[in-house]
Amino acid sequence: MTSLPRTTFRTCRCAAWLVIAILAAETAWPKPSEPPADTPAALQPFTLDLLDVGRGRWRFIDAFGQNLEMPGALTAWAYPAGSGPLTVSALYCDPEKPEDAGSGEWRRARQAPSTGGVTVHRIDEPWFKASIRLEPQPGGAVRCTLSDVRLGPATAGDRYVSRLGVRRDGRDAPLWLAAPGGATIRVMTDRVGGVFGEAEGMRVRLVSPAPLAEAQRLYVEVRDMALNRIAWKGAVRLRPGSPAMATLVIPATRCGVFEVLVSDPTGLKMGRGRVCRVATPRAVKPEASTIGINLFQQQVWWYAHQAPLLAKAGVHWIRPWLAWENTWSFQQPTADVWEMRPLDASLRRMDRFGMRYQSILFGAPSWLTGSRDWTAPPPEKLAQWEAYVTRLVTRFRGRIPAYEMWNEPDLMWQEATRHSGEHYLSLLRTGYRAAKKADPKCLVLGLSHAGYEEWLERVGKLGAAPYFDIATLHTYAEPDAFLEQAERRKAILRRRGMGAKPIWFNEFGTTANDFSPDYSKEYRCSERRQAEVLVANYAQALSVGKGAKAFWFCSLDPRDPAHKDQWTVDAGIGVLYLGLLPKLAYAALAGMAQQLDARPCVGAAEPLPGVRMVAFDGPVCVVWAEARSGLTRLPAVRLGCTPGERIVVRDLLANRIAAGPADGVALDFAQGPLYITGSRQLGAAVRAGTAATPLEPTVTLAPGQARTVRLTAGRGATVAAATPAGSGITARARAIAGGWTVELRAAPGTPRASARVRVETRFPRGAYGLLQPLAVTRWIAVTVGAPNLVRDGGFDRGSVAEWTPERTSASAHDRAEGKQDAGSLRLDGPFDRRLVHWNLGLKPGREAHLSCWVKTRNLAGAAVTLSVALFSEKEWIGSHCLASTTPDRDVAPNWRVARGCAHVPMGTNEWTLLTSTLPADAITQDLRKAALFIDVSGGGSGTIWFDDVDLWQEEQ
Repeated sequence: MTSLPRTTFRTCRCAAWLVIAILAAETAWPKPSEPPADTPAALQPFTLDLLDVGRGRWRFIDAFGQNLEMPGALTAWAYPAGSGPLTVSALYCDPEKPEDAGSGEWRRARQAPSTGGVTVHRIDEPWFKASIRLEPQPGGAVRCTLSDVRLGPATAGDRYVSRLGVRRDGRDAPLWLAAPGGATIRVMTDRVGGVFGEAEGMRVRLVSPAPLAEAQRLYVEVRDMALNRIAWKGAVRLRPGSPAMATLVIPATRCGVFEVLVSDPTGLKMGRGRVCRVATPRAVKPEASTIGINLFQQQVWWYAHQAPLLAKAGVHWIRPWLAWENTWSFQQPTADVWEMRPLDASLRRMDRFGMRYQSILFGAPSWLTGSRDWTAPPPEKLAQWEAYVTRLVTRFRGRIPAYEMWNEPDLMWQEATRHSGEHYLSLLRTGYRAAKKADPKCLVLGLSHAGYEEWLERVGKLGAAPYFDIATLHTYAEPDAFLEQAERRKAILRRRGMGAKPIWFNEFGTTANDFSPDYSKEYRCSERRQAEVLVANYAQALSVGKGAKAFWFCSLDPRDPAHKDQWTVDAGIGVLYLGLLPKLAYAALAGMAQQLDARPCVGAAEPLPGVRMVAFDGPVCVVWAEARSGLTRLPAVRLGCTPGERIVVRDLLANRIAAGPADGVALDFAQGPLYITGSRQLGAAVRAGTAATPLEPTVTLAPGQARTVRLTAGRGATVAAATPAGSGITARARAIAGGWTVELRAAPGTPRASARVRVETRFPRGAYGLLQPLAVTRWIAVTVGAPNLVRDGGFDRGSVAEWTPERTSASAHDRAEGKQDAGSLRLDGPFDRRLVHWNLGLKPGREAHLSCWVKTRNLAGAAVTLSVALFSEKEWIGSHCLASTTPDRDVAPNWRVARGCAHVPMGTNEWTLLTSTLPADAITQDLRKAALFIDVSGGGSGTIWFDDVDLWQEEQ
């Protein structure tokens, strides 16, 4: 995870501090009382209920919600029997045995002096602080006001508040928290998160925490959040009680998330809540499972309630992020103290739910580094690192199957030694040898690459390949860019001898928080969109090669976007809200695990323009459309199914929505990603398409040079290659043992040129399991001369995934328009957009040349610039404008205008060539990173297209 500020993190408190805190709490409290004879429980664990009710009000004292405070007061009600004095009692449960009163501990809160029958009680534990004011009411109810409420981190102790109640005459009555936002009815279940299996009825309780004087008729609407429509309506009668409560079984049959809306006979809204039904996971061996997730800890040790909730969604692998029982600073708080009990308990709990642990060896303790930040051990102290790894892996031999050597070392690392990669390689090599000696069967995970490609090149060039078993990568790309980013990094791995390593994508995700409309607008997100990205990107992450696994980031929201000062791009990135309330993505996770877990992936393809597909054994395919207009009723045969195949179509939650012969089934991509099972032809077509894909899709030739590109297509396939007329490039396909090659040659004296070579492969029926013949067209992008530093500068891949968007006006790939071939970047007014192409790879001391074609239609009132920004390791060096609508004057403060800055025309113009040069002396020796910027601003109107963007430096 990369976007939240790392400087806000702090390592966990050491074990000695924990002991002191617990002893202090012991002395401040009366001795524990015996568990009451009758201790009725509320429907939800108190801490989770408190987090849920307070959503939108909690203030984060520190990053990620380890410490929270609640401004103002909360109201609750209790209904104790008897007539004696009132006290407040709390049940502290062991997270390894959640809600088990027998292994928990009851304690009474300290009482302040009281008058007039009103009493005030104080709880002051490191993990829970509150003042509770008790006001007896006529009829026996007690109004409880909670104030000065604070929740501390799970690591502040080994207990959590499971129940909070009012005690009278030796018996406890639970506190019922009032509904938030002025509502009077709470919608509750006795399931954590309100999660039910697909074979279960969703049993809901409507509760009036405050006393109810007379019976009340309530009307209920249940809205299916995936379909955004009412799924059921009904009425219930709420009778007075302690508290008043009515039970309702929702007769919905679909999996998904359902909002329950309660109103009175006049239509007045009385309360709302949500429940969730999830698909039953596939039965797979945990080691073989491909589904993982990163998780957050916060107030309750994660294995108490997150573990069973994630297991119910089909998650078998856990990556614990990132400052609790798995970190070095927690496990060895001082040089001679070791604390492994929480990790022991975590693994025992995981065994119960069939889960496996991917440990991150991370976070050197401050006694070693002298820093409170998450820094790596210095190079001269790697002996202590070796001793730590040896002790940990020996201790958990056979129990922890995988160890990752650090988290994002290309990002979360000391600047002094980060960029060279040598320090990380030393740590990786030392850790690998120690781990393998302690447990030869364990897997060592290396790289944990956040995205800095130059770093990956350097570490690979230094010789990292022998020192890890699995390459781990992180990306937060959208589905249309996911595989392009993956392929670029896979190319580096292949180039540096690491291409044979399996890949685990152990961080990917996107944000959502439907409870905060302003946040959703700012980040253009929704629960629906998050669920769709989850399905598409899990499928793509599993398509990168044999042995792949994928870990969503993350289980629980790290912040509450109800407050603008907590807004970050990943504040809502969890599949669960505070209090473990599921989002739609949680139900999508369960559906995806049911359909895909442990299935070998066949590959990924684009069967139609703008339609993406990933195929798995089964046969099962995940299919989605990038733009849904015009694809709401696509016949399955157009996708590639053969007419007589019997297929089943399911939505992104794994609900069955269509079935029958393929020629009678239509696909509705308006519903997001779909699962199609039963089509042998689709899977075979993906296999064939993979075999027909050139292993080098981009080639650079010098004039007179030849290169050979290989295809794995065999089994009776025939291949033909063609080049554009007048390009100076020839292409010839030739069959070889085990496949085909395409020989590319540039004629001597060919000027700098770019062209796309068309490669058409024809497969007969039976090849790769095909039920009917298939023709597959692929392209090789060829540049004659120096390499083009702009990846996919011709926009031939069907997307603008190489460009990072900023600001908000419209930009998109245009499939209908292009200079030579269809495919270009289109921007529409009114204009306020920046697109950034990172990792240019400029070399210091050489001129850089830009050529680019633009087309305009009614362009007016806009400022357009193309510029290169240069950065050293620590700062921005400067920006140089290469093309502009106003090339004769400065375009921005502190920018330089390059020699021969090109003029971007206004009005309406056919394709116009822009050229300019960045002088060699502008690209200084301290350059570490460069980016190409396309900026359109100023409002205005019209349209502009960009194509064949080419930036190069002459080879030395």
